[in-house]
Amino acid sequence: MVPPPLAEGGKTRVDLGRRGPAAECYRKAGPGAMKLVAVTGATKGLGLAISRRLLDEGYGVVGLSRGMTDAFAALIDKHGSNASFQTIDLADAEMVAKVGRALVKRHPDVHGLVNNAAMAEDGVLATMHVSRMEALLRTNLLGPMVLTKHVMRAMLVVYTLPKGLDLS
Repeated sequence: MVPPPLAEGGKTRVDLGRRGPAAECYRKAGPGAMKLVAVTGATKGLGLAISRRLLDEGYGVVGLSRGMTDAFAALIDKHGSNASFQTIDLADAEMVAKVGRALVKRHPDVHGLVNNAAMAEDGVLATMHVSRMEALLRTNLLGPMVLTKHVMRAMLVVYTLPKGLDLS
């Protein structure tokens, strides 16, 4: 049986019967609280543009990427504690799981996830070596799925409808 929806802080959600830091964050957040979004591939290209736009619109951003860039460091300087960075390599599922767990432990009220990071391979599938295919699948499919798994758990406790976006 699904429990009845609860109205808290102007939002309706389903109480999943969970308690702990994420549920407490939901109760404390209330209307007008800053929403935090994790963005993979945040340090350049489209991910940087998405991060910049989110920050300019008042969201907090945790940028996730293999390395810091001057452009993302400038966003952190401009937006202070609303922007942060965490190293991640989506090809390493164990690292992704660790980063995902640490992210939701530090930010149990994470509002959204943008899976933007990806790798591409030039050439024809017919001539592509299997090891390159495996690398593409680890980075573009397995890594984002593992990260989404961990972030989505926290979002299900706090929000009725978790927000995730996968770009390809």
